[in-house]
Amino acid sequence: MSNEKDNAYLRIISISYYFLGGITMLFSLLPLVHISLGIMSLCGKMETTSSPPPAFLGVLLIVIGATAMLLIAAIGICLIYTGRCINNRRHFIFCMVMSGLSCSSFPLGTALGIFTIILLVKPEIKAEFESNAAPPLQP
Repeated sequence: MSNEKDNAYLRIISISYYFLGGITMLFSLLPLVHISLGIMSLCGKMETTSSPPPAFLGVLLIVIGATAMLLIAAIGICLIYTGRCINNRRHFIFCMVMSGLSCSSFPLGTALGIFTIILLVKPEIKAEFESNAAPPLQP
């Protein structure tokens, strides 16, 4: 069993993943600018003195914006779920992978990912995750 200090650290890290996931979900709204520009281009609201932009440009802006929005939102949802998994001491591999991926989000994600990896590799904490693992499914 891990001591109270480790449990307090894991609780803080769990809350931090909720926060980082919320911030990421907020940033997933930024591609709405691309989507709205694409819609305006298709509707003919972006007319210039010369010729209107080609139709494929509007479709391209909508597709790229929607794809970016969905990917960023999915990352935010995974970060929030990581906080929940750490709080419940479940899905060790998922938490390790997400802590590694969160390192790419500088500076908060980098610090959070490094501290998470440092805590999760402790034998006591890893044992807690293993004791809470779901039993394998029987065919």
